[in-house]
Amino acid sequence: MRRDRGPADFIRYSHLGVQFALIVFLSIFGGVQLDRRLATGSVFTLIATFVGAGIGFYVLYRETMSSRSSGKSDSVGADRDDPGARGRGGDPDGTDRRDG
Repeated sequence: MRRDRGPADFIRYSHLGVQFALIVFLSIFGGVQLDRRLATGSVFTLIATFVGAGIGFYVLYRETMSSRSSGKSDSVGADRDDPGARGRGGDPDGTDRRDG
């Protein structure tokens, strides 16, 4: 079941692109500054670019997964976290593994 996407979803995730761009930009800027001070060509710029992109992707992943697990996303599969929707033993298929 898919719900319509409204302005609330756009607002909820609009900061992620800006946040990712800032992380990458600041890491590249730091790499350029290190290269200038240490006269190393572009070694630190390249390293900082990949490190910044990795950090940016990690933050992006963490933000989307935390909003997903807190119930802010679609209601599909919402009964997975509801113990009352399961059987007595807590298994999704309703069986009780404790009885042997």
